[in-house]
Amino acid sequence: MSAELLRLAAQGDVDAFMRFYDATCTYAYQWALRRHRDRVRAEEAVRALYAQAWAEARDHADSGISPVAWLLSRGRTWPGELRTVGGLSA
Repeated sequence: MSAELLRLAAQGDVDAFMRFYDATCTYAYQWALRRHRDRVRAEEAVRALYAQAWAEARDHADSGISPVAWLLSRGRTWPGELRTVGGLSA
């Protein structure tokens, strides 16, 4: 299901991306909280993570990994600085 939502998001389907977010945000937040050990930084990191995921959703099809693993791999360049992704401030 999540893979299909990412495929639709890659085509610009905002509703599909929001459903992907709803299905995965708990995992992403828990992961970010463990990594940052601070609620505010974890929330900022999750915002950056989903901004990056929206911008790069088309890359999932070629990744060969589960949608959640792919999502969390987008955050591999944390924890230093949060950045601007795809024209969106994270």
